[in-house]
Amino acid sequence: MKEIGKGWVEGSAQELLGLTDAEAAYVETKVALTRAVRVNGANH
Repeated sequence: MKEIGKGWVEGSAQELLGLTDAEAAYVETKVALTRAVRVNGANH
């Protein structure tokens, strides 16, 4: 993580949560599927 000033840091959710690459990919897939279901569900 990169410090950006006054105690704030910049980084990814993966870094913050200590996820492996596989775990981060799983989370991203779940988010994408959830969004797709909401969009398609709203259209029917």
